[in-house]
Amino acid sequence: MNRKVELRGHVFSGIGEGKIYVTKNPYHSLFRALLEGAPFPGTLNVILEKPWYLLFSFPHVYRPRGFGAIRYTLGYIDNVGKIVVLRPDKTRHPDDVVEIVSRYNLRELLGLKDGSIMEFYIYADR
Repeated sequence: MNRKVELRGHVFSGIGEGKIYVTKNPYHSLFRALLEGAPFPGTLNVILEKPWYLLFSFPHVYRPRGFGAIRYTLGYIDNVGKIVVLRPDKTRHPDDVVEIVSRYNLRELLGLKDGSIMEFYIYADR
């Protein structure tokens, strides 16, 4: 059974690769279904206080044929709504980084900039 986990971390800029994958099928179709609407074309990178594997495990793995796998879980941000929190199997990010997909530009909506602290919730196996 999934449990609700509160996570906290610092926002930082990536190299823009998240935008490529969020807008490309089959990932776009997955995020659209999970978020019940079109995802914002990009991800929000967050450095967690600890490596993700010490805090939770991802309950879902998506392995589209011909594309790299992602591990993900659903979650939410207060006053925003549903989010998808993910880790690509192939990533340049260290183990304390997760990426967030939302229907909204979270930087604009929440007034976030590099270094901003943010809190969000996920549903995880442990």
